[in-house]
Amino acid sequence: LIPFPTPDTPPLPFAMEQTGQPTAKETSDRIRALLTVLSPISKSKSKSLPERTVLDDQRDAKRFDDLRKLFASLLASNDFRESDTEADHTNSNVSKWNRWLQTQHATFLTQIGAAIRGGKRYALRTMLGVIATTPRNHRGNQMVDSLLVEQLVENVCGSASSGEELVEM
Repeated sequence: LIPFPTPDTPPLPFAMEQTGQPTAKETSDRIRALLTVLSPISKSKSKSLPERTVLDDQRDAKRFDDLRKLFASLLASNDFRESDTEADHTNSNVSKWNRWLQTQHATFLTQIGAAIRGGKRYALRTMLGVIATTPRNHRGNQMVDSLLVEQLVENVCGSASSGEELVEM
């Protein structure tokens, strides 16, 4: 509960006062902070990279899950659209914000892919969560995003083969 304001009470930030939602600046700062890689993930034992600990993996898993939840909430509130429309190619602040979010989401997916290829099971769980919370509209129906499924298969199998080749097998 928000206490009743008194003359001594500092004012709430405007966005929180109005909607209870974080502002775009707060959201972008949070995304930037969460996209900061803690330590590199590699399957090979390299002497130049420091050894990852279980704590590093736990932090990465939490970071990935927080990003997944953040992007899912942005998608659910229509603040973020994963695909472009003709209206998105304007120079409005909304379209710039959406393009920035798309770039950050792509970076997030790249990091998940690297972790999957590095053998991290938490990244696989997160990717499945991303697929579940990122539906595509097809003729008014919510469908699983086939591009995300292809990325998952490529990362698990370790190849950049096309989806058609995988279906033909």
